Amino acid sequence: AIIRKLSAYDKCNDIVIHVAMDNMVVIDEIKNSCKPQENGTDDSDNEANDKKSWKPLVLFIPLRLGLSEINPIYFKSLKTTFAMKQSLGIIGGRPNHALYLIGCVANELVVLDPHTTQPFVDLEEAEADDSTYHCPRASRMDISLLDPSIALCFYCDTEEEFDNWCQLTYKALILGEKQSLFELTKERPSHWPSYEEQIDANTAIVSTGTSTLNSNTCESFTELEDANRDDSDEEFELLG
Repeated sequence: AIIRKLSAYDKCNDIVIHVAMDNMVVIDEIKNSCKPQENGTDDSDNEANDKKSWKPLVLFIPLRLGLSEINPIYFKSLKTTFAMKQSLGIIGGRPNHALYLIGCVANELVVLDPHTTQPFVDLEEAEADDSTYHCPRASRMDISLLDPSIALCFYCDTEEEFDNWCQLTYKALILGEKQSLFELTKERPSHWPSYEEQIDANTAIVSTGTSTLNSNTCESFTELEDANRDDSDEEFELLG
């Protein structure tokens, strides 16, 4: 949610950040976000119009794939996501140790550690040493050690790429799966709150650790006074 809000201030890159909530990707919702609103102007430059017809999309799908440990039923699907050309990897890691997952070899995940400290680079030098920008090799970890809280990340530069991602997702991650990673739907269910309301509610939960209640709902609760309790042994009777 923070990345999504910050992207609104980025004037150099017209990128749409979409966070799919509650394990549900809503296709029409994303397309409406990535397509600029019609302004009624007649621009004869077709090439410029094509570029403006779709804003590049960065899609985050937060998931919880287990309670304290990740459920092995998701291993196959997780590894499949790395094979998609739209994949940006997975935000995840071990408990209390965030990592950036960029691929897999069998049941081992290829990971980068964003917390590795590096020597600073002197930008005033004519030929700056950029060796600290890279790592000589990527680390690996067994997929079974992955914390169940993760976020899948995808990038779609055009609407065609997004449509292709939807088709790949349905065929590879949803069709025939007993327990899919997430759901893909064309329209937002009518009984759901709006996307903005859902984002704001989840942001509040993350910030406070508790869900937010409507003020009218809060008024319906009555605080009860503690009852006078007598904990003496006379109040209890043993049945034999």
